[in-house]
Amino acid sequence: MISSIKMGIAMYFAVLLCSFSVFAQQNGTEATQKKFQEIDTNKDSLLTSEEMQSYQKKKFDELDKSKNGVISAEERKKDSSNMFGKADSNGDSQISRKEALAQFNDYFNSMDTNKDRKVSRDEFEASWPVNLRL
Repeated sequence: MISSIKMGIAMYFAVLLCSFSVFAQQNGTEATQKKFQEIDTNKDSLLTSEEMQSYQKKKFDELDKSKNGVISAEERKKDSSNMFGKADSNGDSQISRKEALAQFNDYFNSMDTNKDRKVSRDEFEASWPVNLRL
């Protein structure tokens, strides 16, 4: 009797764990689709380098609270997306616009797996936000 109760409890938690995993996956996909739509300003279901650069500039400007053209270590702490994760190429704990652009080019090119200079929804969903954290 006790082992069947333990087995029932174990099964319950296994189903519960699977449910959380599916929910998290769906929620991540919905968030990714929403982000794609936000970046795709001309609504053609393809992201161009210009659209991505515009999005990156907007995010850079949001983080650069001091408006000095640099994201300081303190300002960077407020970046929950970690969008500029590895952009500090010179190791000075700050991210300049030039460093941000260099990182942008790297992750845009890595998302564009078929090298047509556009990122499709499928390419985006396969890469976002993983490539931002390279």
